[in-house]
Amino acid sequence: MEKEKKRGRDIENKELEEPVEEGAAGEKLKRKNNIVLKGVRITEGEERQEVENFLATKLQIPTRIEKARVLNNDKRFPIVVAEVGTYDEKQKIMRGKNKLKGTTIYIDNDLTREERYIQKELRNIAKEERVKAPKMMKIGTWNVRSANEEGTIKHIMAAMKRYGIQILALQETKQKGNEIINLGDFTIFNSGGTHTRHFGTAFIVSKLWSERVVDFKPITDRLCLIRLRGDYRKISLINCHAPTEEKEIEEKDLFYERVDRTMIGQ
Repeated sequence: MEKEKKRGRDIENKELEEPVEEGAAGEKLKRKNNIVLKGVRITEGEERQEVENFLATKLQIPTRIEKARVLNNDKRFPIVVAEVGTYDEKQKIMRGKNKLKGTTIYIDNDLTREERYIQKELRNIAKEERVKAPKMMKIGTWNVRSANEEGTIKHIMAAMKRYGIQILALQETKQKGNEIINLGDFTIFNSGGTHTRHFGTAFIVSKLWSERVVDFKPITDRLCLIRLRGDYRKISLINCHAPTEEKEIEEKDLFYERVDRTMIGQ
């Protein structure tokens, strides 16, 4: 499917006509209501009606098409440019095109040559970044009982390197304070509260992934959250240290209420 998409872009870039001696702003305005429909076979002479029928049946969006033309009627990847009646109608189409997800049919904006060049450059940059990005996140969790003893953190980081762990959630660190500490190859995101050293949670994150951290929330000494930038979406990790069975019911209820609020983003 990716090869078909690339082939369609190459054909489109080659065959879309550019008006002579027309400024970029004017050309962009002229294409404002246009859509590019890829992967749908259209009968010559019936372009306008067939595009209207396609949008009505596949997207459930009744639309008036002013005019349409076939750029190429390649059996494997035909391309049609259509002018939609109004900009509002076009916006409905662009919002509704996700119904075509999983098919080999695509709807795009009718971009100018300059816009297509910029888009191509952005795709190349994104591709390079994906190649450089880590492909797998290996996560661990460890109740360390205490991280206050000399050499404990070094021992933990050595274990992370040995087992290839990029993100480690720690419980019972017994370290007070909410802080972020950069240790070179790793960064500690500490959630120790402000009153006692009884509990404490933390994340230790490798350098590769610490550069992708977009948010850290030290909620209590039993609970913290970290958010990272993935390739396609943000990733949230919650580190919690639950009260034991013998704790008071009020303390346990408060803890789980905070966990629930954290999970829904409150």
